Amino acid sequence: MKHVFIFSIILLTACAGIAKPFVVQFAASACETNTSAVTTYTPDNDVMPLYGFVEAVIVDQTGTGTGTVSLVTLASQGTGPSRSILLDTSVSADGTYPVRDLVTTQAGVDIANTPARVPLCGDKLRLTLFNWGATNNTAAIYVVIVPEP
Repeated sequence: MKHVFIFSIILLTACAGIAKPFVVQFAASACETNTSAVTTYTPDNDVMPLYGFVEAVIVDQTGTGTGTVSLVTLASQGTGPSRSILLDTSVSADGTYPVRDLVTTQAGVDIANTPARVPLCGDKLRLTLFNWGATNNTAAIYVVIVPEP
């Protein structure tokens, strides 16, 4: 019985150490019909900084318009300057975007056709929705983050 108990504790400890993906959800926001932007920051902007790799961005849109979705990291919040994660100027339906960045050489030159997940290291996110062509649109944005590359 003692051995079963010890084995159970070891197994539970090992399973607890397996990192799982998590989702950051931006609440549904009204999508403007002109160029004025609706900007939303990481939910509860006081949330702890994000760590891991962006696996995908999911857009859940209501309505029939077409507009722009921009998701970036905030400058001076985490790893330096603002970085673009997703910029799509023609969102017209629900979609999943497996966003990636290009791998670069030590000299900063992009290596063609060599993608890598976008890293987050203490970052906060800013979502901007604008330039929608119809009224009564909303969009909920989900950012899937995995803790390992």
